[in-house]
Amino acid sequence: MVTALNYQRTLALTVVYCYACSIEYAIPETMEQKLLDQRERVNTFCPNGHQWHYAGKSLEEQLREAKAKLVHAQDQRQAAERQAAEQSAEMARLRKRASAGVCPCCKRSFQQLARHMKTKHPSYGGKP
Repeated sequence: MVTALNYQRTLALTVVYCYACSIEYAIPETMEQKLLDQRERVNTFCPNGHQWHYAGKSLEEQLREAKAKLVHAQDQRQAAERQAAEQSAEMARLRKRASAGVCPCCKRSFQQLARHMKTKHPSYGGKP
């Protein structure tokens, strides 16, 4: 007695294009994923014998680089904000000292400068 066996399998295929001969053919999705994951390390061939591989960076590498650039830009912005705050505080300190008659270079106090600042520029020592 002969028994017949039936076997069914569903295989997902992806259509790819050969850059050399312009042929379109299908490869299993698992093979395409392997080619994408191991870019430039794994080669395959088209039905006409042309060797090819996916070039460039994988999506994971591109995402990792984009995140690194974002973190770097955020760090740069925070550093610039800190520097601006420090410079603003230093400027306010120097304005206050100048309005009190203190020379910003030699740190000496001058009565005439203090008197001049109080009478001619009374709001100079306040907020800019």
